[in-house]
Amino acid sequence: MKKAGKKNAYIPRVLMMVLTTVLIGVIVAIMLVVGQIQGTARVVNYAGLVRGETQRIIKLENAGLPQDGMIDDVTSFIAGLRFGSNELQLVRLNDVNFQNKMAELSDEFETLKKEIQLVRTVGYHQTDIIQQSEDFFAICDEATGLAGGLLPAPCHNFELPRKCSRSGHRCPGGADCPGTFPRAAVCGPEPCTANQGLQR
Repeated sequence: MKKAGKKNAYIPRVLMMVLTTVLIGVIVAIMLVVGQIQGTARVVNYAGLVRGETQRIIKLENAGLPQDGMIDDVTSFIAGLRFGSNELQLVRLNDVNFQNKMAELSDEFETLKKEIQLVRTVGYHQTDIIQQSEDFFAICDEATGLAGGLLPAPCHNFELPRKCSRSGHRCPGGADCPGTFPRAAVCGPEPCTANQGLQR
């Protein structure tokens, strides 16, 4: 009887240890997933920031106001998106399509910087700065979309609010657009809160 009692007392302890180990494993897995989501969301934010800041640079440069500091910022943002950055707290997304697009974006920005120097010399009317900035904007759109596509639902239907910022417009997926539009807003009834905070 005593042996049977000891055996019966031993089984719950073993089960408790197994359950505790499983629980710890689940918690660690959840933390890793959450960290990955946050890292990807930050990449999406910075991809959108590159797009917005570059358009601002072009506008001010065309007005005769040099923006070397902002140009350096965007250069560092692009490098961070390609290779990761501890300073910017950016992870490197190991997605081939995104990285290929970022390499294209980096090359296009180098071309754009050369055109900006020409604008400072002869004025924007004598350059292709407008068309080149539009081309850069389109590549940024694609890069941001690729990064947003790596976010899990409900954040994967990522689209910056440029296309649905006015009343009556609808998001590409057909959902009603949010009433406010942070820079990296996500179309849909449940915006991804990790993408909020950078205003256009």
